[in-house]
Amino acid sequence: MGNRSSTSSVDLKRKGKERGSSFIQNSTYQSVAIFTKDGVFPISRVRKNIHPPDKLMKSNKNNLCAEKIGRLYLCQKENGLSINTKATHHFSLVLDVGGHSDGNNLRGICMHIAFSPKDKNMIYIQQPIDALKDYDFNSVTDTGGLVYPHDNIEHLKRLSTGHPEFSEMDMSADKNDLWYYYIVFQMDDWLSEFVETYGRTFSANCNCQSFAKFLHKKLSGVEFPNTPIFGQSSFDKFTYSAYSTITQTFKN
Repeated sequence: MGNRSSTSSVDLKRKGKERGSSFIQNSTYQSVAIFTKDGVFPISRVRKNIHPPDKLMKSNKNNLCAEKIGRLYLCQKENGLSINTKATHHFSLVLDVGGHSDGNNLRGICMHIAFSPKDKNMIYIQQPIDALKDYDFNSVTDTGGLVYPHDNIEHLKRLSTGHPEFSEMDMSADKNDLWYYYIVFQMDDWLSEFVETYGRTFSANCNCQSFAKFLHKKLSGVEFPNTPIFGQSSFDKFTYSAYSTITQTFKN
């Protein structure tokens, strides 16, 4: 597919004003920090599990491959649910921000959603990943490349001055960490858009596959690669209904 811009132009100044002077807002699920395993985004109200980028490989590592910097991968693996077929695989996206992936290993930023077993509401998960392709996934597909969003990140650096919501983001950090922060910064608005269209509760429409398709377009600006996703066929609705019945039976 060739190189592509990582996002459309984003009005970061406007977003900063909407967020106000604090990234934290009152909620049933109180968000106490950006990097937390038990909080919510202030705008979308989506729960989040965002790891800090400490384990993300840095841009000065010798084993990087310049051609792999910005490659975006679609990863599929068995979902561990009561009903498990190829059509119901768990989808995640991995962005190799440093060009450190190779034939055996996948390294970069992993982005996906999961669902709470209690109320089936979605949780956004973002974390560094260093995984064996064949061991950790059923398939890994290179869907194209993104260009480092230099101008928007420089804008984010300027915007961060004097704003408490950025206190956990080291704006002098390695460029790979900055790309990680840039995605976190935009994700709340993207999730708001996703929830408005698909909902926030697990269903045939709101699931890891529909989110991966949505996020792929936000990151790359192009449609998902030729991969059918759960919820697009009438049989998917039947599968979801059967799964819901099974899980309800187990609860009872």
